[in-house]
Amino acid sequence: MADVKPLKLVAAGGGLGELREFGSEDRIPGAHLPANNEALSALEGAADRLPYFTGAGALSLAVLTTAARTFLAATSQPEQRSALALGDVAVLTKQTAPLDSTANRVLAMASSGVGPYGIGANAISYNDANEVTYSGFGRNPALNAANAPTAGITCIIGMPHISGMTSLGGQLGLNYTTDGGNYLAVPRLFARSKSSASSFAPWIEFLSTGNAAAFPLTAEFAPSADNARSNGSASRRWSVVYAGTGTINTSDAREKTAVRALTAAEMACAQALAAEIGAYQFLAAVAEKGAEAARQHIGMTVQRAIEVLEEHGLDPFAYGFICYDAWEEQVQEHPATYQQIEVLDPETDEVVGYEQGELIREAWSEVTLPAGDRYSFRMDELLAFVARGQAARLDAMEARLTALENG
Repeated sequence: MADVKPLKLVAAGGGLGELREFGSEDRIPGAHLPANNEALSALEGAADRLPYFTGAGALSLAVLTTAARTFLAATSQPEQRSALALGDVAVLTKQTAPLDSTANRVLAMASSGVGPYGIGANAISYNDANEVTYSGFGRNPALNAANAPTAGITCIIGMPHISGMTSLGGQLGLNYTTDGGNYLAVPRLFARSKSSASSFAPWIEFLSTGNAAAFPLTAEFAPSADNARSNGSASRRWSVVYAGTGTINTSDAREKTAVRALTAAEMACAQALAAEIGAYQFLAAVAEKGAEAARQHIGMTVQRAIEVLEEHGLDPFAYGFICYDAWEEQVQEHPATYQQIEVLDPETDEVVGYEQGELIREAWSEVTLPAGDRYSFRMDELLAFVARGQAARLDAMEARLTALENG
């Protein structure tokens, strides 16, 4: 049987057409179908599967789920959103500017955080805390910015007024560096409110383990449990305590054993300790002010009191007026710091994440408190001990005088 050749109808003169054979320059309809048909016939059909091309003359099967069929069957955008369970949020518009407060706008996330002060290139930095006049995060606060609550770097968060984002009600300030830019071991937290539409009330500091300055009190300051907390420690002492009256110490007979008389050895030791009382200066004051300007203090050293007690056969640490405390080194671990490279969305050019770049600084350890120890007195008890010894000495002297007078 002769080969069957495909023909094509082409225009000819006089409005007529004629049949001609396909040439090498013509694309024969269906000439590529055999390979596609073979690929399609090779697939094994199954439920919820859809064929798709993976290349020229190559097919594979994709999963076509019920959810996908529901989405494909949707004939409108609302039906498509319903199929994807997106809800109304899919049609909301994100903030278009740092101070965009249009209702139903979506809050934008950017490199400096959340809120109107954290939107990509529009994020706001400040050199003056008073410049943060809208709710949100203050980006890139300057070192030692004006009107900040303290020296160093303080991140300011604007707190909105009930009337809306553009009307500030107050500020929170998180201070996390020293005035030199070094990180604090413990950050400090401050707050202030608006005193008028154009001015702020003074900053107040929240009480925390990082506080180093005075803070306001409007009620009694008391621990949560009775006789269970110390005010300061051997390694973190108050420098000076100012008070209208002295401290009140518990001396309730219902909470003590019966008071016993001092022994002869204790009386003799108390009298010897009285002889150790003298004048001294603190070495730190001498280093700071000089020997002439440093003030004179009256008392004795704990180490010498221990020696005197031991000389009289007494255990120094059996007495509450002798104190000794030791503490371990405290270390804060700092992680390695790396360059943060912004990852941009190719369509919107917005920052969508970060990649880790070159190492800026290796991980390091900072000693925030060196190990040490310290001797201390309970001075009220020491003086009571010495006073009893002096009373015994006076009693003995009066007894001898009476004996001499009675001859």
